[in-house]
Amino acid sequence: GLSRVVMDTAVFQIPEAGFLESDYWGMYGIYCHRGLIELNDGTLLAGLFGNFESDRIEPPAGADIGIKARAFVMKSTDAGRNWQYVATVAAPVPNMSENEEGYTEWDMAQLADGRLLGIIRTGHYSPLVASYSSDQGRTWTRPAKMKGVDWGVDPCLIRLKDNRLAVAYGHNERPGSRSCELAISEDGKGVTWTNIRVAPPDRRSAYATIFEVEPNIVFYQAGDECWRLEL
Repeated sequence: GLSRVVMDTAVFQIPEAGFLESDYWGMYGIYCHRGLIELNDGTLLAGLFGNFESDRIEPPAGADIGIKARAFVMKSTDAGRNWQYVATVAAPVPNMSENEEGYTEWDMAQLADGRLLGIIRTGHYSPLVASYSSDQGRTWTRPAKMKGVDWGVDPCLIRLKDNRLAVAYGHNERPGSRSCELAISEDGKGVTWTNIRVAPPDRRSAYATIFEVEPNIVFYQAGDECWRLEL
């Protein structure tokens, strides 16, 4: 019941990562980020992003990353102590249009039909994209734009109790100014989305986390701001 918390070392085995030491956050390296879900058999899946040894594509000027990144999945069958590489969700290729940073901050959720949905950042002003897996993360569909959602940073994706989907993200209006956004997929599959502006553009991080605290009630937190939203 969280009365006692023990810290331990988790071991990640990523054969293709090689060695690419990060000089500071965001330039290059490997990072765990958001996506952590438990499958019915107890297997944990984690979403990571960063660079494998073969990744050397540089982003355009102004990006927050030194080498375009890939999004990939790890799994653990021993409650998070040891992790094995499962698959790459999306990897950068040369001359990608509408993609500034490759595939970085991302989150995933399991849909009512059992599939996994991942929503991934591609840059400050390039689209959020979606990818699906029907085999517990071993293979993924080609990333595609989301109907009803534009560009954004740090998506936080949840499945609501009624099986609809909700994703919170920050939307860059101009350098130094972001709005807080929430999009709902009424179909529960992420095919189409209806966007809601939670807070207007301002000097805020807009890096949001959301929880459904009651049926149809979402708690939305970004930086030092929070909202209780009735959908």
